[in-house]
Amino acid sequence: NPPSCSDPFLTITIPHTAHENDRDFVISRLKYAQKFILISLLFLIPVLYSLYSLVSAEQREIQNLRIELAGVKQIDDLMQIMLEVQQHRGLVNGYLNGNRDAKAKIEEKQQGIHAKMEQVDGDFHNKDSSKALEQWMSVRQEWEHLLASYEGLAASESFNHHSQLVNEIKQLMIYSADESGLTLDTDINSFYTVKMTVEELPTLIEGAARIRGLGNGVLASRTLTAEDRLELLLESRISEEALAEINMLLAKIAEYDSEHTEELLTAGEQAAQSIEYFLGLLDAEIINKAVLDMAPDAYFAKGTEAIEVAVELFHHGLERVVQLLEDRIDDAINARNATMIFTFGCLL
Repeated sequence: NPPSCSDPFLTITIPHTAHENDRDFVISRLKYAQKFILISLLFLIPVLYSLYSLVSAEQREIQNLRIELAGVKQIDDLMQIMLEVQQHRGLVNGYLNGNRDAKAKIEEKQQGIHAKMEQVDGDFHNKDSSKALEQWMSVRQEWEHLLASYEGLAASESFNHHSQLVNEIKQLMIYSADESGLTLDTDINSFYTVKMTVEELPTLIEGAARIRGLGNGVLASRTLTAEDRLELLLESRISEEALAEINMLLAKIAEYDSEHTEELLTAGEQAAQSIEYFLGLLDAEIINKAVLDMAPDAYFAKGTEAIEVAVELFHHGLERVVQLLEDRIDDAINARNATMIFTFGCLL
């Protein structure tokens, strides 16, 4: 008969599997210190894997931020070229409308543009992006074609070709911001500052530059055609809308980052006043003036002054973006180092 469950001498034997026998054999042959080391090594596997994942994530963040910093530099270089081409456009428009004294300034401007393009050319050839290089080569080819043909073009044709080149440079700036990750940055401070600097300010500056160039040609010829009047009014309206958008973005920047934006906000106020003054000069000396008697060079100089103030705002915006990115790089490096030190300290 089977024994009862209350039998005090009952012993139930559960047979060991071969795997358990091997494990017991290995463990039983280890000394205490060796057992401790084995368990510690097994424990290290998930800890080190977690550490690797955390450090890798921080390192990727640091690398992405450094790519964004490189994008900022490239945008700054392209802006310098765009400004020079805009000035060349305005000078050539006056020259083709009869201001022959502008020839020396045109040739000087061409040398400056060539030097800046040579400087930027190496950066694009060193990038691992065939599309960016393709767009840059298109810009260079368009400039070379314009340089060889502008004297044989009508004033309006030259102006349009210049404007097409400026638009290509603007699009390349936006592409550089996209490619480097600037426009996709999730930091709220960086987002509004990048949007103002990369998207809105080039539009405002181009509007003012077109008004400067068109007005220079009108004053050189002493004739305001209906087509020129309409185009000037359209550009004035576009500039006013861009200025309103920039003021809105500055208000957002001040809301989220009020402690570090005093210089940026001051530059924004100065840019707004300068552009508004130039638009008023357009109305007073060209749109609503019966006799066009203002000197073309004086008008061009006033437009350049207004644009330079807006460019100062552009540089302040880029400087703030650089500062934000560098601060975040420092934070990411500190977090990475702290994670490693804390983990190794605990393991020790």
